[in-house]
Amino acid sequence: MPKACQDGQRLGTMNRPKRILIAAAVFVVVAGFATYRVLQKKYFTGVRDTPLAEVARAAEFDLAAADGSRVRLSQLLKTGPAVVVFYRGHW
Repeated sequence: MPKACQDGQRLGTMNRPKRILIAAAVFVVVAGFATYRVLQKKYFTGVRDTPLAEVARAAEFDLAAADGSRVRLSQLLKTGPAVVVFYRGHW
């Protein structure tokens, strides 16, 4: 039997201030986590909410190619349109 049940301190039998305190603590934890996830997605990962339009230009970047060499977007665009594909590698 869980310790709270052994002590007889179920949520319904606790006094009102203690229930309010527990509810407030749970709210703060949940709200804090939700805020962190929103901020993480929007500001820390650089992930956009929507993809670029078909004719939009991506920002300049430098990435490692599959063979380990470095490739810049501007170099690729000199030869024509570019498609960037990300793959996980090892599944």
